[in-house]
Amino acid sequence: MKDIAPQKFKIVATILIVLHAVGFAGTAFFDESIMRLTPINLLLSMGLVFWIHEPKDIKLLIFFVVVFLSGFLLEWAGVATGKIFGQYTYGNNLGVKIANVPLIIGLNWVMLSYCSMNILG
Repeated sequence: MKDIAPQKFKIVATILIVLHAVGFAGTAFFDESIMRLTPINLLLSMGLVFWIHEPKDIKLLIFFVVVFLSGFLLEWAGVATGKIFGQYTYGNNLGVKIANVPLIIGLNWVMLSYCSMNILG
């Protein structure tokens, strides 16, 4: 990723801090029903990542698609067999599911991979 414009960085950092602070406060001190907003948080965060990333090219799109599909398929295999991560299931807070795995999980893998890649350099 090339250098981020300072103004864009400030905007994105502020939005993400507010989103995560509200999410933390909502789950820690109020009703856990705020967890139903998790897919919206992930979609908004992904949109911000895409907005701030330069250059927007085919390599970025390929990265997103490969990680999304790989992550989703890994989660599907894990839920179906219980052999990858142990036995687990997903509740209903994460939205639409295919084969008992929320679609948004692929996006979560993209976010985690993208952030990890950028932290490591």
